[in-house]
Amino acid sequence: MREKIVLPASLDSIPRAVGFVREYLSRRKLDSLDKFAIVVEEIFSNIANYAYKDVRKDVELICDYLSNSGECVITFVDSGIEYNPLNTPEPDVTLPLEKRKIGGLGIFIVKKFMDRIDYERKGNENILTLVKKLR
Repeated sequence: MREKIVLPASLDSIPRAVGFVREYLSRRKLDSLDKFAIVVEEIFSNIANYAYKDVRKDVELICDYLSNSGECVITFVDSGIEYNPLNTPEPDVTLPLEKRKIGGLGIFIVKKFMDRIDYERKGNENILTLVKKLR
């Protein structure tokens, strides 16, 4: 069953976003709570920090569990500036910390935790869909 929440695109909303996803998964007795918490925090903070310049708007967060395939689908929808995180170059994690460039590690982690990530720009909205098979 699909559920959604609309929250202000601010760092203060992150605990509510993470809590919403945790509760959704817990009610369905699904695992990967910690991985989803990290992923939701990362994506939501990116939207809060970079999607909107001067005006704060909302983020729609949608959870859906597809019982026939065992996949949990988390979708973020915002009307901020166009940004496809899948185009972010992967950081070279083999380099020593002092030689690494800043940025990109969060998206790298999201890519590693999820089975599939899709991005589309539809009208004036960014739609980022994260899929994780849970059984």
